[in-house]
Amino acid sequence: MIMTNGGAMILEPYSTADDIAAHLKISRRQVLEMTRRGLIPAHPLGVGKYRKVWRYKISEVEAAIASGVRKPASAAKNDNLARRSSDGTIPPGSSPSQRRKSNG
Repeated sequence: MIMTNGGAMILEPYSTADDIAAHLKISRRQVLEMTRRGLIPAHPLGVGKYRKVWRYKISEVEAAIASGVRKPASAAKNDNLARRSSDGTIPPGSSPSQRRKSNG
């Protein structure tokens, strides 16, 4: 929410990944990667199992970047992926080409 001079509250509109990319002067792809890694907060829309449509609030993104803090859930998720790859297994969701390479 944003406060105006009169004290009225106005809801901050949601922004797209393109809007955030333009605001931060980075590519849309970098915004989406930062979202997946938990570096910037986002709100998923829809009920897709594999693909998500993300929406952002510029104030939340700026606060996250200013604080430099990652979401704890993302850090734990990345740690699990690192453990799986170190024991020689391929993480679920790997591309078919990776699976063929590992099968010989």
